[in-house]
Amino acid sequence: MSTKAGTVRTTRRRLQVVDTPTDDDGPTTSSLNAALPRLAAALDEAAEHEGWGRPPTLVRITAWPSKPLTDGFDLGVRPIDGEMSVVEALAGFTAPDDWLAIGVVTEGNARHLADPSERRRVRCVHLVARSGASGSTLRLQGEEVTVLSNTEDQDPSGRIDDVCRRALGLSTAAPEHSSVELWAIVWLERLLEARGSAPAEMRLPWRDVAELHPAVALVIGDADGERWGPQAAQQLTRLGELLAEVHSWPVLRLACAAGEWPVDGVPAEVAEWLDEGAFSRWVLGAFPALDQLVGAASEVVPPSVRRRLRATLRSWQLLPD
Repeated sequence: MSTKAGTVRTTRRRLQVVDTPTDDDGPTTSSLNAALPRLAAALDEAAEHEGWGRPPTLVRITAWPSKPLTDGFDLGVRPIDGEMSVVEALAGFTAPDDWLAIGVVTEGNARHLADPSERRRVRCVHLVARSGASGSTLRLQGEEVTVLSNTEDQDPSGRIDDVCRRALGLSTAAPEHSSVELWAIVWLERLLEARGSAPAEMRLPWRDVAELHPAVALVIGDADGERWGPQAAQQLTRLGELLAEVHSWPVLRLACAAGEWPVDGVPAEVAEWLDEGAFSRWVLGAFPALDQLVGAASEVVPPSVRRRLRATLRSWQLLPD
């Protein structure tokens, strides 16, 4: 979806907001903020009535155009054609100024924590207002809906929330960690690749493991490995921090936007549209989760190396103490 898209086909509905304050120009920001969870629940109810397996839908909310009728909102919905996801449809899109809120209705698969092989359909409705307030619903197929709002203890985050907020020009949730997490993930992937290609009886010493980290590899180079390798391996923690300071999320995002650091699934124009928080999540989303990589790496190195590896990750605050 882009700012140059043609006329949007919508289904318009007037949604009543009962006992909420209004001003002379229509529904106030506070009334919309309070209504978002109820609007999300109404959209979920409509989707439940239509049945499962429906295409994902984009949602926009504007003020009701008739000035005397200041007690409701105008809702437009647009099903997404083809195989495009709501994230793909909204990536790079800028909402018109008269849109008070934007959102999505989409389905996905949920896995049971106790039995990952058990998969169930889940429907998510997520709405974000220009004020930054949000309202959401989650419904597992065959169960009652759960209604959420960002007045809960934890604000929403994730790619759906990211695209909704960026479409409205809002900031997204900050990165959970600096880019030290990205370089640690690259390090662990390199370790697993190196261990997979090595003979089963070969035991990788700490120096060999440390030299797989991008920060250490950058320091030693091909010619200076013997000279700087041992010292660099001992200073991995500090070198990893320095690499994250030099190649931080803002720097990486700008490099991606300029076409100097390509990222799969993040075109240059989308990188420019994202902010640092969203960009960090989109980049990390292309890799396996850190905890999965730590578990896999811990199984292929000797106990002494495993302890140093986990201690290094803890020093970067990527593992609990």
